[in-house]
Amino acid sequence: FLLAFCILVYQTLDGSDGKQARRTKSGSALGEFMDHGADALSTALIPFMANDALALGIDSFWLWFCVVLAQMCFYLSNLTLVHRGRQTFFPLDAMEVQWATITMLFITGFTGPSFWTETRIAIPAFMHSFKFDAGGALQGSDAIDFTSGSVPLRACFLAGGVLGCFSNYVRYIYDAALPYLVAKEQQPAHVRAKVPGTGIKSLFFQYMLIHFYFAVAMLSYKTISMLVTDEHRKNVALRVFAVCLTLTFGDIMNRILVMRVGHHPLPKIPQNLVIVMFYTFACMEDTGLQKGFEPKILGILWYFPVSWLIAMNYFSFVIETIRHMSLVLDIHPFKIKSQVSSGSKTE
Repeated sequence: FLLAFCILVYQTLDGSDGKQARRTKSGSALGEFMDHGADALSTALIPFMANDALALGIDSFWLWFCVVLAQMCFYLSNLTLVHRGRQTFFPLDAMEVQWATITMLFITGFTGPSFWTETRIAIPAFMHSFKFDAGGALQGSDAIDFTSGSVPLRACFLAGGVLGCFSNYVRYIYDAALPYLVAKEQQPAHVRAKVPGTGIKSLFFQYMLIHFYFAVAMLSYKTISMLVTDEHRKNVALRVFAVCLTLTFGDIMNRILVMRVGHHPLPKIPQNLVIVMFYTFACMEDTGLQKGFEPKILGILWYFPVSWLIAMNYFSFVIETIRHMSLVLDIHPFKIKSQVSSGSKTE
């Protein structure tokens, strides 16, 4: 119930902040940076909340796949804003997914996760000979077995979410590229003006960046889940990695936002992405700790300094960006209006 209430409050405030800014005439690039920056963090947090209802477990492939796929869709949705000048939304988008998650969490509050794991849905007879386990890569509850003639309700929920996200993923890629598939005189004005971040080369690099992030994130998850054999240390590593991944994606999105609203070039490789790669390599080395070379406590403690480094890098960039934007726009982040030296008011 609490998780459902938290998502409902977030959704309500996220939908009303723009209207409030327009009503008070206090909209600004800083507000847009804060709004989309918060959305970037929630893109990972909401699937992790839904995981509690579906009882997948922190080491489930489907949990991490859904988290990173949702992040990719959010990133690509913002690329449509960068290149087309307006953000693309589809009939099944973030709002609909949030309502589905709220409903699922609310039902789970009454029934418990068993409703999703024990309720089974019959499937057509022609599918009874199939078992989806990605060639043996998916083990245990991650594999979807059709041979019994039915599947758990949570498998249907996951399938709908994955297919919906993948459909939007393909359409976002196409929509972001549309300005470069038409004649130059039909392109948006900011594309013809070659604003930083626009252009076919920039778009290709942005595509490559998010797919590289996807590969690093899934490789890191798989490395931790397979090589760290001690269950307690694996759970600690994955939970800390969840924080690292959330802030890393937030850092990537913040730099996209600064590039768009401030016309500031995007760095080639975000710093936090490099740190996440180090986290993965360190987890590979962590297998040596489990064989008695070092006290096991070290295998847990090193996770936290890495997460602190990512957090410090994320928040230092956010704070510095807010400070610079506030100075340039002559506004106060916590005030609706501010006085300028001439005595007139600025929005």
